[in-house]
Order: sequence, then structure tokens, then C-alpha cells
Amino acid sequence: MSPTDIKAKNAKPLEKEYRLTDGFGMFLRVTPKGSKYWQMAYRFEGKQKLFSIGVYPAVSLSDARQRRDEARRLLAQGIDPNAKKQAEVKELKAKRDKTRTFAMAAKAWFATKTKWSKDYGDSVWKRLETHVFPATGDKDVAELDTGDLLVPVKRVEALGYLEVAMRIQQYITAILRHAVQQKLIRHNPAYDMEGAVQKPQTHIQLCIIHMVRNSLKYVSWKDYKAVTSGLKASLSDPGRRGGADGAGCVRGRMGR
Repeated sequence: MSPTDIKAKNAKPLEKEYRLTDGFGMFLRVTPKGSKYWQMAYRFEGKQKLFSIGVYPAVSLSDARQRRDEARRLLAQGIDPNAKKQAEVKELKAKRDKTRTFAMAAKAWFATKTKWSKDYGDSVWKRLETHVFPATGDKDVAELDTGDLLVPVKRVEALGYLEVAMRIQQYITAILRHAVQQKLIRHNPAYDMEGAVQKPQTHIQLCIIHMVRNSLKYVSWKDYKAVTSGLKASLSDPGRRGGADGAGCVRGRMGR
């Protein structure tokens, strides 16, 4: 029975699947659950195949016939319509995935930083290009996990650049936070990087270490406790730091 729009609409599910045939191999397949699918039977390189045209009623009879005729034109050119359809789906997926890479998410985040100076913005982007993008730039942002994100951070940390590693970790976290806000991803795996990178020592911390080492050179073990207590008191009282060896280092660093 040849389908019409009315027949296709009124086709009821039966105990067994059945078909309403049209011309040139096309038919409407009706399942026991009531689903309806346009398909076309054809032969290619000696093999019997099925080409899925679409779901009724989303694809009308008129649209289904147009797609069938296009498939027949491809067959006349020696092209398998299924293979062409798969190639188109793959190309579309590749284009979509390209807009969901970490590098694209980073660009979207970076574009929001309109108040940054050009020099600062250039330095941030340079760090991303140098240290982060080679490891994660081309990956789908939705498929990145904490381990993936730690790879570039740990590489920089291993080189001894703790300050840069910390900054990179902060950039990655901010980029993925923005990706969550843009609904590219549901959660931010970068949050779980917290505590994975050594914190760099500040200039003040380094000067204090220098001061303690110099002070302890000249004391005996029995005087050790008294000296350390004095150092603690000195560090807790900014007004008493000026006389300690190394305090000038603190002031000098902070004044630069």
C-alpha cells in the first residue's frame, strides 16, 4: 500500500512490524510501539543496504521523497548515500568539537578581561601558549579531568618555576569556571588541583630564613631556645625588626 500523508498519520501499531511501501525502494516502517521511520532499500557494490531517511512526522512524506531522490542521484554517481551521510556527520562533529576545545574556552575567557593592560594580557596569553596549550589546547574541554590539567602545571613546577606554576593553575581554574558559566561543562575539575603545587616562598619569607640562619651561627645549643624566642618576638613586633640582620633585606625587597 502506497503511503500518503493521511495514511502515514493514521498508521496504527500492530503486533508485528510492518511497512507502507512507496516508490524506488522507500517505505515507512511502523514498529509495534508506534514509532515510524522512513527508510530506503538499495544495493551498492552487490550488497543490500538500508538508508535511514528520517522519523515521521518530523520528516514529512514530501521531504522523505526529496531525500530519497537525492540518495538515488548519489547512487547513479557511484556514491554510497550511507557513506556520504556518515562523512557529513563526522565533519559536523569535528567542527562542533573544535569550538569546544580548551584553547577556544581560553579565548572566550580571555576576551572578558577588558580591564587588563596590554602588557599584562600579553604575558598571560604567552604563558598559556607556551605551557598549557601544547598539552590541553586541542582537547575537548568537557573531557578534561584533573589529571589532564595538572600535566602542564607539574611540568613547570618540575623546572623550579613555582610562581609560574601557581599562576598557570589559577588561569586554568578561571578558564574552566568561565566555561561552566557558559554551559560548556557542568563542573570545574580544576578545583581539585588545589594543594597539588608547591607554594612559592615570598621575598619576606626568604629574608626571614636568611635572618634566622645568620643568627643561629653564633649561638650555643643552650642559648638556642632563648634566641628563637627572641626571633619570634621580633617577627611579631614590626617596630623591633629594624635591628635584626636580614630585616633590611625585607624592606629592600618590598621597596623595589
